[in-house]
Amino acid sequence: LHSSSVGQSEPLKSLEGNDIYAAEETIKKSRFIGFASHCTSWDDAQTILESVRKDHPKSRHVCFGFVSSSGAGRNNEGAGTERCSDDGEPTGTAGVPILGAIKGEGLSDTICIV
Repeated sequence: LHSSSVGQSEPLKSLEGNDIYAAEETIKKSRFIGFASHCTSWDDAQTILESVRKDHPKSRHVCFGFVSSSGAGRNNEGAGTERCSDDGEPTGTAGVPILGAIKGEGLSDTICIV
């Protein structure tokens, strides 16, 4: 992890390097593969998403959360860019919790994909 302070009361943390970290778990005969990577822009995040989709073409859902410290935040809070997707899962059951986990860890410039 790398820490930086961008006008925040607490420093933001981000993953280091260009590696994509992966973990796998099987729950009730469903296979879940999680990926996390450092990325500073939505363009970078989309490249990583496409790579995961290409590497796992049989995946039924590719849900994600993305947080970047750059860009204008909502309500002029300077929070940067946030995006998430449930990718066909029931609304609010995948992307929002992934995004919440990223933010809960105080991470920025990060995409997590499940």
